[in-house]
Amino acid sequence: MYDLAKLAPEIVDRLFGEAENELNAFLCEVDFHQMYGSEWPQMARRTAAVCRAVSEAGMDEPSRNSWLLLAENYEATIETDRISNAV
Repeated sequence: MYDLAKLAPEIVDRLFGEAENELNAFLCEVDFHQMYGSEWPQMARRTAAVCRAVSEAGMDEPSRNSWLLLAENYEATIETDRISNAV
């Protein structure tokens, strides 16, 4: 655990920005279905829940919206996976 009160807001912003970039890159660069198989939907749901929680902490609309969009993108992979497995 970390005491975020001990970190300057600029550091927290940078950490969240880098985390968001990494999560976006993961969706674009990794074949997560092949890597995680049947475990992927639950992993995507957990990641989406974290993204939604971070969006609640956002102090401006663009920050909140970018995390909500990221959550939606993770959730969309679940639907895509369900459709491709049904075919």
